[in-house]
Amino acid sequence: MDEIRIANCKEDFEGIRKIWEERFTTDATYLDILFSRIMPHCRSYIHQENGEIISVISLMPMIHYTKEGSTGNGWYMFGVATLRKAEGRRLAANLIRKTVGDLETEGFSFIFERPAYQSLNKYYLNLGFSISVPKLPYPFSMLDRCTNRPDPTENILERPLSEAITSWIMRDFERKFIWKKNEILEGLIALGELREHLLGYKFVEDQKETYIAVNPLDSPNPEIYRNTFFCFPME
Repeated sequence: MDEIRIANCKEDFEGIRKIWEERFTTDATYLDILFSRIMPHCRSYIHQENGEIISVISLMPMIHYTKEGSTGNGWYMFGVATLRKAEGRRLAANLIRKTVGDLETEGFSFIFERPAYQSLNKYYLNLGFSISVPKLPYPFSMLDRCTNRPDPTENILERPLSEAITSWIMRDFERKFIWKKNEILEGLIALGELREHLLGYKFVEDQKETYIAVNPLDSPNPEIYRNTFFCFPME
């Protein structure tokens, strides 16, 4: 029996973790932090076949702000993966289409993604993704404390740091995407991935790098997102 649905129980996340172990990393400490501190605050779509989860995508809830305040709720898509034995069946593509359809129906304003490899650009472009805005400079000195995952036994001051980072983004960036739940930012700090997930931006002149983001969903003023969309720099 095939089924596409939202993960909603311990067994579902155990199945998702197996996919992460096969496709991304076997680092148990990394996965423990991800699944205990970040995943509970995200939404994950799964494709289940005969009781086994064989494909997944996950989404972090985000809020888009401008000088005028909050302008919309949306998601950052990550962890797009399928078990090797199920590759070639367009399972992830189907999950993405299902996700975009659901989010549009629910009234969310944006969804974006950072491909892990440039070789994936064509894949995402074929699914409706589009080239977007310039790269974010990283002038925030406290980022140096976040680039390496700390010893999990170390008592680091995550909440004050996460609050400081959020305040900096809100103060210094005209437009920004902020994590809807502070717990997600704290988890990213613990993982040492904040630099990759920093979601504020300024327009930077003379940047030649290429970026990719999904087309904005229907919204009261989609031009806002089309013109000011943040997305991750590709390596």
